[in-house]
Amino acid sequence: MNINQKIFVAFGFLSHALSGMQVMADTLHFDETQIEGSKFQFDNADAVKPEPNDFELLNYSLLSSESGERWAIITIENTSAGRRILKNEHVVATFANGNRSRAISLNERFKPGEVITRAVSFSHHPFPIVSVDVKPE
Repeated sequence: MNINQKIFVAFGFLSHALSGMQVMADTLHFDETQIEGSKFQFDNADAVKPEPNDFELLNYSLLSSESGERWAIITIENTSAGRRILKNEHVVATFANGNRSRAISLNERFKPGEVITRAVSFSHHPFPIVSVDVKPE
């Protein structure tokens, strides 16, 4: 069997396997831009807040999907003179209903003064993200 025949057979098996499954793409879209300087005063009953750190949030843009995936593209600066690691507990999102959530799967090494932009997941939530913070209140 030559390579073209192998590809055709593999594609046939894949097509057959997927025929019984509903395949659905979950595309992320940018959320509407927030008004500059808007502040929200939700109660923080669950006391979720960023752990003390040496990072400064320079910018963020919010993304979500139809199924409720919540993401943020964040630009962060290490303001320390030493190396630092940005972890989940340093970045907190606030949702439109006031709930808060820490980032997921974040473990970025920063050199002193380094600025990095990353896409960060906040899992699924029925409400969109309204703000992202790295400094405790």
